[in-house]
Amino acid sequence: MAIGILFDQYIFKSFGLFLFLNLLSFLIHSFIYRKYVKSIFNPMFLYLILVSSSSLAVVTFMFIRGLINVYYFSNFILTELAFVLGFFTIKVRSIMRIELEQKGLSFYANFMKHLYFISTLAFLLSQILVYVFRGIPLTYQSRWEVFYQSGGFGLLSRILDVTMPTSVFLLLWRIFLVGERTLSGIVYDMLIFSFVILSSVLSGSKMTFLNVVFISYYFALFFNQFNFKEYLVWLKKIFSRLQWLLLIFASIAAMVVIGYQLRVFYNNLSLNNILVALFARYVKFGDIYILSYPNDILKILPKSNGFLALFQDILGFFRIINWDQLPSSLGLQIYQTIYHTNAVTGPTSIYNVFGLFYFGYIGSIVYSYIVGLFIGFIVKKLIFVMKKNMFGGLLFTLFSINSWTLILNASVCVKNFFDILLFLPPLLLISLLMSSFDKDFALKTVLNRGTK
Repeated sequence: MAIGILFDQYIFKSFGLFLFLNLLSFLIHSFIYRKYVKSIFNPMFLYLILVSSSSLAVVTFMFIRGLINVYYFSNFILTELAFVLGFFTIKVRSIMRIELEQKGLSFYANFMKHLYFISTLAFLLSQILVYVFRGIPLTYQSRWEVFYQSGGFGLLSRILDVTMPTSVFLLLWRIFLVGERTLSGIVYDMLIFSFVILSSVLSGSKMTFLNVVFISYYFALFFNQFNFKEYLVWLKKIFSRLQWLLLIFASIAAMVVIGYQLRVFYNNLSLNNILVALFARYVKFGDIYILSYPNDILKILPKSNGFLALFQDILGFFRIINWDQLPSSLGLQIYQTIYHTNAVTGPTSIYNVFGLFYFGYIGSIVYSYIVGLFIGFIVKKLIFVMKKNMFGGLLFTLFSINSWTLILNASVCVKNFFDILLFLPPLLLISLLMSSFDKDFALKTVLNRGTK
């Protein structure tokens, strides 16, 4: 079913019912995850409350209005329950104040300084090359088109997936945990901060700026476990203000992106249309269900191997299997089938639909449980297995940020982790070599002051 049809013929005509289902769904998910979501800056608020609430409301609404049958509705409910069961299978541990690892602290500071320079330089150059040779993503009707069948330029996308979050994390480290910075260092930091903001807007993706907010959340969460004494109180206050500032910027950026797209692609720019588009964006958290459940679209699509779908990026990158023999994105297939187009766009393949299509009814329930198990581990255990130093904080942030894509698109999640394994080691190796030649450098940080 086309999304526009659902809005025009059903949602707007039964808006009270739809609003009630959304509110009820929001309350249910807020209650389920109440012990884990204490802040709207926590990615769990987006993925496990907003996305899940919208999805449940949309699917229930379609079932009540007779648009989908019991087969799809029951599978959705069972896979949601399986995810929750998997999530709560992992037991939580309380975070206790600990001391930062003192061994090699000055070397770590030196190492991180060089890693910051290398990663930000790679981020700047890669993003500029994208703008020069592929154009501004914001000007594309779908940002997927920027790197779709772009030859070697897809490599730049991989580099950006690693260097952008690494640069933001290390920029926060520079701002909040480095005690003394030179004037040239402060100017460079301001340049990087400005470029992060600019590139987030030009990306054409509302999620890009939100990821900056989420990185700041994980940065604060990781270093909150250390015993910084009186400095911890000051850091919390400053960080709280920064996160609200970033959220305001993210909201403005989202409205700018939506306004630009309404003006350029639809020639229909107005404040009312922007607000309607924002509401539609919330509903579209569940767009994969709207497009796939009615009319048995999943049964029309050609079947493929779930293993190939999950690991298509690795298999294609190493040419183990030719790209044209690998399944394309499930969301892309569904969109092109519904709208009879070759447009490079589509909904995200949320785990319910991904599992049902590739693994069947029972397999999707097992798959959803595994996804919940993985997310539960990331939320409750990952912070405890990371090394208690600045590099451990970086890995914790990279792994946590990319883990959430498993909910929306498992193939992209595998790709993101593969990119980390592919491009982070060279960055680390170069930084390590630079640090070895810079043994006399001693970077003063508040970490030295806040520990015994």
